[in-house]
Amino acid sequence: MRLKRLEQGAEARNKVLEVLLESIDIPLPESVVADEVASHFEDGHDSGDEHRAEVEVQARANLKSQFVLDKVAETAEVSVGESELSAWLVQQAPRYGMAPDAFAQALVEAGQVPMAIQDIRRAKALATVLEQATVVDADGNIVDLKALDAELNPAASISDLVTMETPEDES
Repeated sequence: MRLKRLEQGAEARNKVLEVLLESIDIPLPESVVADEVASHFEDGHDSGDEHRAEVEVQARANLKSQFVLDKVAETAEVSVGESELSAWLVQQAPRYGMAPDAFAQALVEAGQVPMAIQDIRRAKALATVLEQATVVDADGNIVDLKALDAELNPAASISDLVTMETPEDES
């Protein structure tokens, strides 16, 4: 039951983001799109035009998501506190097979702390959107995200549900 509810929350998050992105038309700088595609193929493994086209579509979707969520974060004056960064480090470290302190050190050494903060900020921006959205399930029943959030983890917030998988993770 818990897994099903977790999946329902993740599906709601993805659908809300999808609807938000579809409702907004923003021009993407072609040079930035080209840089994203090029960075994907830095290892020299280009498996043809079809794969390149798929990567470009995904790069465009990721960039649009980043721009929109950055604007939401700016408008909502979303900030990231030290405790949120620490919680993110604890959550993300196992994905890389590292202890949180080693993961934090690796981020510092790689100059990636600002990227981590930006990811958290975007997740919080999406949580802000989710809190204002009305989500319905396939049967037309309203999904109470706050109740779902409390049921899954009383100590967590909707932003914790959002940070399980940010749009950038899907590339």
